[in-house]
Amino acid sequence: MNACIEWKGAKDTKGYGRRTIKQKNYAAHRVAWEAVNGMIPKGLGVCHCCDNPACINVEHLFLGDQSVNMLDCSHKGRLHTVRGEKNGKAKLTDDDVRAIRQLWDFGFSVAYIARRFGARTSASWIGTIARRKAWTHIT
Repeated sequence: MNACIEWKGAKDTKGYGRRTIKQKNYAAHRVAWEAVNGMIPKGLGVCHCCDNPACINVEHLFLGDQSVNMLDCSHKGRLHTVRGEKNGKAKLTDDDVRAIRQLWDFGFSVAYIARRFGARTSASWIGTIARRKAWTHIT
């Protein structure tokens, strides 16, 4: 495979090249793909096998939907999900989740459990956690 061809123009915050054509902004790698291969079918994106968002080398590009792109990302070990209390947006701790499930298993209602945890989260989310549909990594 040839080396990456780096887009030298403007880039977005994620490092993808941006190209303005007739006052409309486009992703440079998509413009490169279409220049060589024609229109991109509806529902597909242009993915990078080189994982370099600024690359416009069409030999490094392939078509795929979002699931293909995420599968490619996962196979390359780049898909890192931060779960539970390690997620910066988490409002509960792992111990909170254990307590919610213990209260649920003892027969307390979702409404009661939600009141115990106050405004940190909603009653519907408490129910999802209690039924083990979320925070599945916690036993």
